[in-house]
Amino acid sequence: MTKRIRFGFFGGPHNDYEFCKMAEGLGVDALAWGESPVQFPDPYLCMLQAAQHTRTALLGTVVTCPGLRHPAVHANTLQELQRLSGGRIFCGIGTGDLALIEMGEKPYRMVDFVTYATAVRDLTAGREIEWNGRPLRMRTEPVKPVPLWFGADGPRGIAEAGRVADGVVVAQAGSADVISTVIERAASAATDAGRSIDDLDIWFMLRVVPTERVDGAIYLDGFDEYATRALRFMWRTAGSPTRDDDLAGILLNQRGYRIDPDVANRVCDFNARWDESRAFGSKHHVELMNELKLRDFAGRYFFISGPPAHIAERTQALIDAGARNFFTPFMAGDRYQLARETAQILNGLR
Repeated sequence: MTKRIRFGFFGGPHNDYEFCKMAEGLGVDALAWGESPVQFPDPYLCMLQAAQHTRTALLGTVVTCPGLRHPAVHANTLQELQRLSGGRIFCGIGTGDLALIEMGEKPYRMVDFVTYATAVRDLTAGREIEWNGRPLRMRTEPVKPVPLWFGADGPRGIAEAGRVADGVVVAQAGSADVISTVIERAASAATDAGRSIDDLDIWFMLRVVPTERVDGAIYLDGFDEYATRALRFMWRTAGSPTRDDDLAGILLNQRGYRIDPDVANRVCDFNARWDESRAFGSKHHVELMNELKLRDFAGRYFFISGPPAHIAERTQALIDAGARNFFTPFMAGDRYQLARETAQILNGLR
């Protein structure tokens, strides 16, 4: 039986709960908030307020991370939100590649990340765990299980999600090759663990930006700056390679994404000239992206933009590759307008 298409919004206006009500009325299946204490408002306070203004949408983090809360503190928060929302909470969690780095901390190693994440899930469900060599159990009233979704792009994270998680959120979904690679890897890991791919909710970030021009998002203020940071993230999570390290081969092996070797070399050149002090609020890296002729590549890879028919065509290719669940993040512009236009396109593909 084919699963229905679901979509959600990520990064909507904080403290604007009319937006949450509107989004639910547009048919969204989930609303999510990111967590980085130096960049975003507390997502759990946002979820609490959203729970009071919505009735059916799932509510959760995309993504939180270890190192911010003791697992019992984290479980206690999730339990209470689960009660207040009527069972609609999920916990998206990653290694801290954004939030911890921004606070000067190192992301968690995969083994420690999995230990923490599963501890939070078990505690939330009322199960006893061992923590720091001692038994630990919540004495609060048990709640409906809170699904645990790993934020992952690389093979190790996706494999761990297939092995132990309830879902996975993939940060980049601009290519059908990426979709099929993620599904194959998650299915293989799930099977090895005695599970099924059907036990896993796989969500993909779909950066939809309606524009008159095909692939036009990269020419919009704010989106162009985001693309430069995304080029940085792509390079850093590939191991910070140089031209000698074959970024094209790394991305193919890591994500299933096929990139022209010449473009890959220019991405390495771009990052060799990166200036961290100008990462935000500056067009410095946009000018560098233009100089190295990376704008068109970044525009197509990081966004799905253009007229509605073009967006629908590209999204349908992802659905044909097996994608069923999409989060659309809002990075700039009129979020109400973007939400309405995006919902109309995605509802047409259900």
